[in-house]
Amino acid sequence: MANLADSAVKLSALTSIYSAVGLTTGALAALVVPAIHDLDPWTAFAFGFFIPIGPLYLYASSEYAMTRKLTALKTWHENGLVDRDQYDRLLHRLTGWYGDRVFPASERRHPQLAPGAEEASRLGELAKGVFKVGRDK
Repeated sequence: MANLADSAVKLSALTSIYSAVGLTTGALAALVVPAIHDLDPWTAFAFGFFIPIGPLYLYASSEYAMTRKLTALKTWHENGLVDRDQYDRLLHRLTGWYGDRVFPASERRHPQLAPGAEEASRLGELAKGVFKVGRDK
């Protein structure tokens, strides 16, 4: 039993948020649905795996979630949980990820830039202005 638990921990460390939530809902569907309906557990798992992906993606790419992530990152930096280089790197990754979702590649003005670079730069400057984060902090 301990080996199974170790395997589960290793698997969860290798998964993204999407796959972790999908595995959980797939497992629940595989356990619950066959008890209610005459359905193969693997089929129930396959359907259950994909249920949360759409709503989770919509939430993760929302302005509300992005604002919470930026606020949390600012708090981490102010409390000394991340240093300046980590803060800058995480801010760039967050704003780049968000920019890729809000500004599709077809709408980018400068295709020679790395994907999301222009949007990440604009959002990063906006975030620095909103949160008044400068090199002196």
